[in-house]
Formats: sequence, structure tokens, C-alpha cells
Amino acid sequence: MMQSASDSADQRLVEYDVERRVQLTFAVSPEQAGKFLPSSWQVASMPTGPSEGANFMIAFRNRLLTVHYDADGDARMGEQDRGAILLVFAKHSESGEFAFRVIGSFSANANAVPGPIKTLSLPLSIWSKA
Repeated sequence: MMQSASDSADQRLVEYDVERRVQLTFAVSPEQAGKFLPSSWQVASMPTGPSEGANFMIAFRNRLLTVHYDADGDARMGEQDRGAILLVFAKHSESGEFAFRVIGSFSANANAVPGPIKTLSLPLSIWSKA
């Protein structure tokens, strides 16, 4: 039986933040976007609304306040920074759950990398791989 993250009883807070965002949505080739997803997820289109039909999002963020929590629940102040998050809107092939899947995130602040869920990169490290 599949459980969504929202059904999990063992969730714990890892980060609290206040930020401003500008989000841009696009319709991209499902074949290209699907290359970034686990095999159990399929690219989907966003439902009715301002981003209807889109399946890819770039969220530019400006973090104003960040607090990280360790496994014991102890808090430490995080970094203020600017960055971008790349997301694909997808559907789980077994459960039917829809979700935004983070496929990349970038920070302008080296102290913020790799972040609490270990997905942040510095933009220069990404561009130098090309």
C-alpha cells in the first residue's frame, strides 16, 4: 500500500522559512521533463487555474528568515539567500497522487548549500559541468 507524505505519522519539521517568490510555469516536453523523475512518477499537467496545462515551474525565491531543525527538534538559524527551484508537476503511477517534484535547487549563498534536504547547489558548480 502506498502512503503519501501527508499521511505519514513520522513527519518532522526540518525547516521553517519566510520568503518572497516569483513563480513561472511552462509547458515543456513530457519526455524531457520525465527524464528527471523516478520511474514511478509520470509528468502531468496542472489543473484548471492560471497555470493550466503547465508541467514545469521555476520558483525564484528571496529568503528573509530561515530556521533549521535537527533530528532532536533543536533549532538553529539558517541563511538569508536568493535562489531558484526547478519543479516538475507529476502523478504517481500507482497511488494517483499529484505533486510538485523538486528536480533542482540553486542558491547564491554558499553557506546555504546543500540545505536540509540536500538538494541545493551553487549555480557556478552547475554551469561548470556543461
